Amino acid sequence: MLIHSQKVEDTVTAIKHEFEDIISTQIHNHLREDKCIEVFILEGDAARINDLVRLFLTTRKMDYVKLIVA
Repeated sequence: MLIHSQKVEDTVTAIKHEFEDIISTQIHNHLREDKCIEVFILEGDAARINDLVRLFLTTRKMDYVKLIVA
């Protein structure tokens, strides 16, 4: 799950295209006027999932990044 401003939507889109092989489902919703929430259902290798999470974290453009393992 991640929360970000709308102005970094291009960054989010670029990252998610790199990881289409592990993204099973994605939900995008607007929280307020300038904030979005993304929920991803991921399936695949744990190392690849960690790479995705790490990339979202290291861009330093996201307001919140959380990996929930179920």
